[in-house]
Amino acid sequence: MKGELAVYDAAKEAKLLVKHVVDTPLVRLGGLQSSTEYSFVFEPPVEVKPVRAYLEVGMVLRDRVLPKWRLWVNRIAVTREFKPALLLDLDEASRYYAKAIYDLTPVLGSSEPPYRVVVQYEGSPEIELTDISVLALYPDEASTTTYLYYGGALAMMPGEEKVVKLPYAVEGARLSLVVGMPSRAAELVVGCGPREVEVKGLVGYHEISFECGGVARELRMLYRKPPYPFYPRTLVISSLLVERSVKSEPRLSFRSVERTGRGVVVTVANEGSARPELALLVVTSRGLVLKRLELPALEPGAETRVELGEVPEGSSVRLVWRYKGETKVREVRLR
Repeated sequence: MKGELAVYDAAKEAKLLVKHVVDTPLVRLGGLQSSTEYSFVFEPPVEVKPVRAYLEVGMVLRDRVLPKWRLWVNRIAVTREFKPALLLDLDEASRYYAKAIYDLTPVLGSSEPPYRVVVQYEGSPEIELTDISVLALYPDEASTTTYLYYGGALAMMPGEEKVVKLPYAVEGARLSLVVGMPSRAAELVVGCGPREVEVKGLVGYHEISFECGGVARELRMLYRKPPYPFYPRTLVISSLLVERSVKSEPRLSFRSVERTGRGVVVTVANEGSARPELALLVVTSRGLVLKRLELPALEPGAETRVELGEVPEGSSVRLVWRYKGETKVREVRLR
């Protein structure tokens, strides 16, 4: 086992809203045939500046020399790197996994959303951009959040196991991590609290996220020994976040759906503790959108009755709402 996962940020019951965005592009940059630039965009959940923000960039190299690349956010150069950058020997065909972590706080504080992150590399040897993640922490009196953010990376071989003891127990947490699977034959078991999740049948870099359930005091990662050899073998784990957030939020539901002489009528209720920023009813049939209606502002405890008119049997009605950067959906099928 090589590398390390280190706590870069943590807090207990802080009045913060956590925004964690992970992108796993698996694109090649540089060389003679590949592109020289990759970008992605993320939106903040609230209209305030973050108190802290981090950018992690992971890549696979063909030699031990870190490439000279450029990073921008909204055309502002990102230069505040946490040293040293991590470089893991993948022990196969002279391949190396590199991870760099940058402080985005001043950049996000001096620019306006949406934020466009650009990675540019024009070197001769190709690099493979495997994963990019942004963690931003926003002040929010309506949220109470406990979190542990681990930067860096681990390289594991078949049969190895890693246990990460958490500095403090977290009840009802959600775990997110990036896993680089070397082969579809590779199998990883990730444990958080009483729950264990198997990761298998994947190849490349992927974000894995699940509810831990119960109380989490440690994280467990077991890279199972395969029944037959495969190549390459090295598995990578990085960008790990343990989070529990209690916040005011809307929770919309269908109170009733009925057919009347005037067509289909639905009643939508807000059973949550906040008003959604946007709420829609979308009627679809066989992949086509038949109707799209914006709902009036629904305060907590309020409900609204909406006439959809004539709708074919077998159609679906989706209730979509957005709040602080998150979009949620509920759906019913009409008979």
